[in-house]
Amino acid sequence: MDKQEWRMQKDLKRETFMTEEETKRINDYISELIDNRGNLSKFYARLESEEKAYTQSQEKLDKRPNSRVNVFHAQIEGQVAAMVDQNIAVTTRGQSQGDEQFADWGRIGLDWTLRKNKIKTVLAICSRRFLKNGPVWMKTYFDADALDGFGLAKLTPVALNKIFIDQKIKDFMRTQEADYISETILQSKTYAVETYGEDKAEIIDYGKSDILGNDIFYDDEMTNDDSESWTEILRWSRHKKKLRLEIFSGCGVLLYDSHKTGERTDNQKKNKYDHKSYYDHVNNK
Repeated sequence: MDKQEWRMQKDLKRETFMTEEETKRINDYISELIDNRGNLSKFYARLESEEKAYTQSQEKLDKRPNSRVNVFHAQIEGQVAAMVDQNIAVTTRGQSQGDEQFADWGRIGLDWTLRKNKIKTVLAICSRRFLKNGPVWMKTYFDADALDGFGLAKLTPVALNKIFIDQKIKDFMRTQEADYISETILQSKTYAVETYGEDKAEIIDYGKSDILGNDIFYDDEMTNDDSESWTEILRWSRHKKKLRLEIFSGCGVLLYDSHKTGERTDNQKKNKYDHKSYYDHVNNK
């Protein structure tokens, strides 16, 4: 089967869950990401050289036996320990006199949230990335399914090579003005089935060679598990003054749209502007 025949079969399968407009839109999103990724090649090369210096895996130069003395690692780990190895406590106070009676309740809730997020581990990862690379991404979101449905505000450090921002934005202070922000996540086939249902999982192309490349940064060898992996892409944008989350695979299958009804296993046919299960936990400001 040549590439054109494969693409035609793929598009026929996608019609089960996607309209013609959606297929074109997702294809445009992926092309946009590939272009964005290509423009960051120099940045990725710098990240890779910094990682080699950190792990002492850089090339050893002839007649320079000390070219791999790892001062970098010791300096960074010492600073990370100093930044993280301390008591982390929450202090709260009300903005007005009427709020003061709730301040202690807020402190208890925030302390509990930090403990559940293993905040020292999260801060260690962020501190290490900050000292190695400069910028750091921290994703905050509400996981309504966490803790057996009780819910939890999550704090997650995101690798720099997994975040893509609207290319018109050159200043990090203007990030909120971006038309879109996307995150790529390597996921398993089991996750696809459990999260989006077997019907959608069946038409995802698994393996590292999908349309987005689907490589794992800094990994030199491909493992057996990678043949069952795929790239999940989360794209946040604004539509009709509301935050919109679209989730699709690196091979172009739209899996979820916050502007449609239904859970993630059944979300593709009916349009409805308000999506309660998502917008209950989103601040559109």
